[in-house]
Amino acid sequence: MGILLWVGVVILGFGIYFWKKIYDFCWERHRFIKAVDKFPRPPALPIFGSTLFFKWNVADFAKQILEWGLYFQSQGHGLATLRIRPFPTIFCLKPEEAKAVLESNTVITKGKEYEILKRWLGTGLLISTGDKWRQRRKMLTSAFHFNVLNSFLRIYNGEAEIFVEQLEKYADSGQIFNLFPYLKRCALDIICETSMGTKVNAQTNPKHPYVTAVQRMNELSFNYNMFPLNWIKPIWYATGKGGEYDRCLKLVTDFTRNVIAIRAKEFEESASHGESYNFNDAEMVAKKKLAFLDLLLSVQKEGKLTEEDI
Repeated sequence: MGILLWVGVVILGFGIYFWKKIYDFCWERHRFIKAVDKFPRPPALPIFGSTLFFKWNVADFAKQILEWGLYFQSQGHGLATLRIRPFPTIFCLKPEEAKAVLESNTVITKGKEYEILKRWLGTGLLISTGDKWRQRRKMLTSAFHFNVLNSFLRIYNGEAEIFVEQLEKYADSGQIFNLFPYLKRCALDIICETSMGTKVNAQTNPKHPYVTAVQRMNELSFNYNMFPLNWIKPIWYATGKGGEYDRCLKLVTDFTRNVIAIRAKEFEESASHGESYNFNDAEMVAKKKLAFLDLLLSVQKEGKLTEEDI
């Protein structure tokens, strides 16, 4: 009898604890929904939000979001909401509203839509929040100095020339074509060379394993957020998408770790010869062809970053 009483007390305690958690969550959500519903939004359904009204293609979806934004902007609104899943997302439609968000040091926590990206991108500067975000931002400020970005002009120009060459076949054809894949591959080449100091040649070799893996992970991430059933892990894996995401993730991660290992070895060899780098010196950055990864390795040398952080 005594044991049953104790079991009953424990169950009651858990019940009260979780009931309060559920009540607090529901009340906070009700308060939040009531506040954001003051802004205009596209049609939405309970639980699913506006996801059932979305276009299924990534490019078409981007165009649809743009059209909604332009419509609400034409009605004089500076903010609008979109129910992606049950969670409302607030969009800034005018520069004044965007400025208030982008200059904020407190509105820095990313939404639920970023959850699928955490295993890929981790919780670095892009997805982290709070003190970790502030610390990383301060640490990496020098990498985004205007002079340093200027030193990457040789990369921008080189990839832009390849981009133009890729489009030459359409120049006098009068043919309508999709520009987006070309822009995307050009951007990926620029990002990889400026950030990691390595070339993947996405523009000339769009079938490169790293390129196709990144593209597929973007598509799977979009699909994950579009369909609520994907949020249930057994279903996500039963459809084969979870396994495919994991395979692409391994390929991308292995590629990145290999690049880091090679660059770290070169960095150590330079340090052993007494060389040091000043990332505020644009001329040195350009001459040595330093990348964002080199800055991270120099910070790691000071004990502020681990390999996983990089």
